Amino acid sequence: MPIALFEVLSALIVALALVAMARVHPWKALLAEYGILAVAAWLGEESCVGLYRFYGYSDAWHGHLHLVPVLVPMIWPVVILSARDVSRALWTTVGPWAAAALVAFDASLVEVIAV
Repeated sequence: MPIALFEVLSALIVALALVAMARVHPWKALLAEYGILAVAAWLGEESCVGLYRFYGYSDAWHGHLHLVPVLVPMIWPVVILSARDVSRALWTTVGPWAAAALVAFDASLVEVIAV
């Protein structure tokens, strides 16, 4: 898949996810959480790429904030906020430990799929 198409589809998924989340959460609070998580995601990614040199991103990505493509910190908040919502929904259904285990399992797949 061409990177430009991937970027457009990713931005669309982020927008659709936020619209879906806004059906359950107030917009103002949702956007505040999203913004805080996006900044934290950028700081985390930037430190891993720039300070520790754990990995890097291709120059083929469009729009970088220093070393990190703009879309990366835009995607992370959706991953985190959706995991929060899933864990909250499962908490009362399957119990806290099962919910935590499912979210941890899901999070463990992120790097495998991303790489």
